[in-house]
Amino acid sequence: MKALFYTARPYIIIAIVFILLMLGVEFLLGGVTFVSALILILGAIVTRPITRYLQVRILGPLAATEFPLSRNKSLITQSGETSVHA
Repeated sequence: MKALFYTARPYIIIAIVFILLMLGVEFLLGGVTFVSALILILGAIVTRPITRYLQVRILGPLAATEFPLSRNKSLITQSGETSVHA
């Protein structure tokens, strides 16, 4: 977990700085609703690659260890039938 924090640290720092910058602009402009919406949209665009990277780094290995494919021998189809795979 420590190694993951160190690899993601630059992204976390960028996200924190960007959030502080957004709050500063919001405060200077007096909290106009349109500006608030624009800042939220820009924040979502900027932080999306960061959250995607963290999802792949954290959830990818967790999903691989939580549900190994070798144990799941049967597959339930959409119709509810169970087909067994070797």
